[in-house]
This record gives sequence, C-alpha cells and structure tokens, in this order.
Amino acid sequence: MNEHIANVFMNGNMLTDRTALDGLVYSMYLYKNNQINTNTMTYVKQVFNKVWCSYDYVFYIEPEFEIIDDGVRSNNKQFRDEIADLFETTIEKKELNMRRVKGSVRDRVNTIIDFLEGR
Repeated sequence: MNEHIANVFMNGNMLTDRTALDGLVYSMYLYKNNQINTNTMTYVKQVFNKVWCSYDYVFYIEPEFEIIDDGVRSNNKQFRDEIADLFETTIEKKELNMRRVKGSVRDRVNTIIDFLEGR
C-alpha cells in the first residue's frame, strides 16, 4: 500500500496496472483468511480512502478467460473467483467510478484507447 501512496503523491502523470483497489481487495481476502491482522487491514483501508480520489481514470478488466499457468499468477480457479467476487462487492458497495473493459485483448485495448481519445 505504501507504493500506492508513492505513486499518487510522488509521481506526476503516470500509468499503472494496479491501484489501491487491488491492495484493498487482496488485503480483504488475506484478512478474511486470518493472514493479516486488524491493524494492517485498518491501514490498508486508510490508504485506499486517501488515494482513490487521485486516480483520473480506472479501467476494470473482468476475468473472462480460462486461467493459464504462466508460473507467476495463481492458477487456482476458486481463488480467482473469490477475488473477482470481492472486487465486484467492493466496487458496488463503495460505488466506485470506473470503466469496465471486456472482450478480446484487442477489444480491451481499443476500448481504452477510444475512451482516452474521447471517441
């Protein structure tokens, strides 16, 4: 979460593939599974609340494809589904403003480019 603070307040214009929403959701998962304590969860929420309004645009890419074992990400479908549910619940509960991006990789890229170019 400290990186999200640095990204928002130390950098001017920037593009990132993760936001404080990711930190919040994954921390909620860890907290729910007793892997982080209440103080840590409180800190994560505070950071999220502090930095969220600093993002100009947020694009949410929903998981639509089968998991591919790339040696980096978890290939546990249950874990992915739980995280996806936490994202959906958090987005809805906090009424977060973001653009949802769906479709093929090319469709997703075009959606983002079109939005940023004002089309």
